Amino acid sequence: MNSQFETLLSILPREGVIGGGEGEGEGHQGVEARKVSKAEVLDMATKHIKKLEKEQEELEGENEFLEEKVAELNRIWVEGGGVVMP
Repeated sequence: MNSQFETLLSILPREGVIGGGEGEGEGHQGVEARKVSKAEVLDMATKHIKKLEKEQEELEGENEFLEEKVAELNRIWVEGGGVVMP
């Protein structure tokens, strides 16, 4: 089980590692710098998952907005005599 926690810790962004530097997605470099408890690893993983879920929600909202904008622009284009290509 320890190796699974080490693997989980290694794939978490460095910013989530206590005492780690900045730079998302770089992974944890050397647990020996500061021993991180299993509870801390789970807490960091939970926070990272929540952050990713929030980003996904924001991107889905932005995607919906952009799809609506494209539909609106297509409608305006067609009303102006333009032809929409498939």
